[in-house]
Amino acid sequence: MTEQSLESLPHLVFENLQRYHATKKLVIAYSGGIDSTVLLHIVAQLVDAGLVSQIRAVHINHAIQSSSDDWQHHCQLICQQQNIPLITHRLALNWNGQTNIENRARDARYQFFQQILGKDEHLLMAHHQNDQAETLLFRLLRGCGVSGAGAIPESRPLGHGQILRPMLSADKRQVEDYAASHALSWIEDPSNQDAYFSRNFLRQRVFPLLAERWPHYAKTLARFTRLATEQTLLLREIAEQDALLCCAGNAVINLAQLASLSVARQKNLLYFWGASHSQSTPSSQEIDELLRQLKLTDDIQSLAAQKQTTDLLLTLRSLNIDIAFAGQRVRTFAGNLYLTNIQPDAQFKVAQWDLKMPRLTLSNQVTLSYQRINGNGLRLPLADEMVIVKPRAGGEKCRPDYRNHSTNLKNIYQELNIPPWIREWLPVIYYNDVLAAVPGVFINQALINSDDNQQSLRFIIAA
Repeated sequence: MTEQSLESLPHLVFENLQRYHATKKLVIAYSGGIDSTVLLHIVAQLVDAGLVSQIRAVHINHAIQSSSDDWQHHCQLICQQQNIPLITHRLALNWNGQTNIENRARDARYQFFQQILGKDEHLLMAHHQNDQAETLLFRLLRGCGVSGAGAIPESRPLGHGQILRPMLSADKRQVEDYAASHALSWIEDPSNQDAYFSRNFLRQRVFPLLAERWPHYAKTLARFTRLATEQTLLLREIAEQDALLCCAGNAVINLAQLASLSVARQKNLLYFWGASHSQSTPSSQEIDELLRQLKLTDDIQSLAAQKQTTDLLLTLRSLNIDIAFAGQRVRTFAGNLYLTNIQPDAQFKVAQWDLKMPRLTLSNQVTLSYQRINGNGLRLPLADEMVIVKPRAGGEKCRPDYRNHSTNLKNIYQELNIPPWIREWLPVIYYNDVLAAVPGVFINQALINSDDNQQSLRFIIAA
């Protein structure tokens, strides 16, 4: 076989492999169904032709169907016949009729794929144009936006490697014709006929009706997903430009700058901001609720337009918002918007820290460690001083290293702009009964060591 003599479907696959520089180390996601069987056969032919260097396959046994082990055996047999190394993995999903079994199975599959995918390897998946149409309609019915309408991407990173779907622009009929012409053997999963599953309902009930009226619906919907992907990239570029204006840190937005944007750009920035700093994307309901509580569209935006800076800042600083957002929490403080994870418990058990141990994990799972440094820092404890770690009780006072006079802990946190949700759980370190430091915030000026010939302590906190 030469590159010029390749049939249309193998030619499409090879072109896409070349386009993504994916002709060396390939892993085929092989379920045993018709789609992955065709992809496996095509890539094996490309290996025989010297156009692809190395392949292996991976089969996920979902252990849900009674025939799951038989399907695994079928895949092992096919790979042996074609001399293709095969990895098999059995999932433990504990199927009890849960409605989220599809999502759980998908997450478990991708988790395993990520584990086995080596550096510069490409995981090939056999999705085609009809799968794209199913995914698009499924997401639209769940209320996705333009980003979700991009549906199945042709390629994306996964672990140390990359996912690639080289048949995504092929029609299902091309796949079926190839399988028939090469007399391939594949598995027919009976669950694919079960309309209980959402995708099967679309496949069995909805798409046949669409095909009667619009025979080329899959191609049309696939074209829409390409346009949606392009528009998503454009919206991301706009969000990146707005982030340069509005973002005061990695997960911090300046509300006065956000108020200067149109509502559409506010929503766009909040969407990509949330998606960039969490494992999930914010829903449109979460964005709408956040903007409703921020009230950036009325009095605050009016102040911004009139450049009444003092009134604007006072209004923004008075906001006190703490709501769910993108799987985390979004909070306001000092005129800024913060995206934060779940905070540790404010209360934890008092702990004595023997500094022979480099780390101390508190009962609220906050971890403390320290470094020994030369010169300016917290002096080492004396022989008769114990290092005690306590939660904040209220009323604590000391003279921090940056101040000329003593004050209470509340004032120190306010002066240093420590957000309230962090103040609640920050541990306080004592030498016996003397407040010595709050890790990462300040040290007691009375306990500073300024002798470069002596060692000091620098505490590090991780929540």
